Amino acid sequence: MNRYTITGALDDMRNGRRVLVLCHTQHEARHAFTSMARHALPSETVRRANGQERITAHDGPGWIAFSSARGNAFRGMSVDVVVLDHDPSLGLVATIKAALAASKVGEIIRP
Repeated sequence: MNRYTITGALDDMRNGRRVLVLCHTQHEARHAFTSMARHALPSETVRRANGQERITAHDGPGWIAFSSARGNAFRGMSVDVVVLDHDPSLGLVATIKAALAASKVGEIIRP
């Protein structure tokens, strides 16, 4: 994950958006979380749990969740921004669109 993606996702979170970082594997999702957690402010909550890593803004509703595209952990989530680290399959695109359906922003960031 490059520094521009990290900065943009953290800025979106700090502005109240719900961000999902969707990686190809769980190992890549953990690596993305570790990279982004280094840039979190001390007042932001960095939660490390098995498969449910999350960074939460200190003064608003924004958060960043990390998930693998292979698992079902992100299904049912409602998010404003999805950051992809790979090209999604057609089935995954449909699931991503469902996660973005309730958002006024509905943005997908692709490599």
